[in-house]
Amino acid sequence: MAMAILLFLSAKIDKFSWIQPALFLVATPIAIMDDYRGFYGLGFFALAILLLYRIAFFQNHKAVKLGILLVIFYASETVSALKMGKNSFASFFPLFFMTAFLLLLYFAYEEKLIVYLKEPKPVISLAARGFTPLEASYIFAVIAGKTAKEMAYEMQVSESTARNNIARSFHKLGLNDRHEFTILSMKNDIVA
Repeated sequence: MAMAILLFLSAKIDKFSWIQPALFLVATPIAIMDDYRGFYGLGFFALAILLLYRIAFFQNHKAVKLGILLVIFYASETVSALKMGKNSFASFFPLFFMTAFLLLLYFAYEEKLIVYLKEPKPVISLAARGFTPLEASYIFAVIAGKTAKEMAYEMQVSESTARNNIARSFHKLGLNDRHEFTILSMKNDIVA
C-alpha cells in the first residue's frame, strides 16, 4: 500500500518524480533474490533505467552511473545464485547473455538509441481564454482539417465570414496562421 501511495504521489507531483526509479531500483534485488533466472528483476531494472532517463539522471557522467547500476544488478544476480546453493558460475550464463545483448544494442546503435516516454500534453482551455462556442467550433473544425469553404458550407455563412472567424480565433490564441496553429495543436490538447 505504501508503494502504491508513493507511486501515485510521484506521478502527480513533479518534485517527487525521483521516487519512481528509486522504488524500482529497490525492487530489483528483491525480485532477483527469489530467482536469479527470472525476468522480474530484469524488468524492474529496465524500468528504473528508463525512468532515470526521463528525469535526466544520466545527463552528466552517464557511463559511470550506468556502470555502477550494472555492477549492483550483476552483484544481485550473483548473490541470488549463491543463496540458492549454486556456484557463482551459475549466474554467469544469464549475465553473459544479457551483457552480450546490451553490448550488441549499444554498438549497433551507439548514441542513436533514444528513450521516448510519452508525456501528457499541456491543456489549452478555449473557454478559459474567452472563446465563444461559435469560435471554439471554428477551432475544432480547423483541428479536423476542414477548409474555410467546408466550414462556410456547414455553418451556412460566407467563405469570407468563415475565414474572418478563423483569423479572429487564431488571434485570440496569439497565432498568425494555420501553420502556427498546427504546431500549437500538436504540442497541446485543445479542449472546449
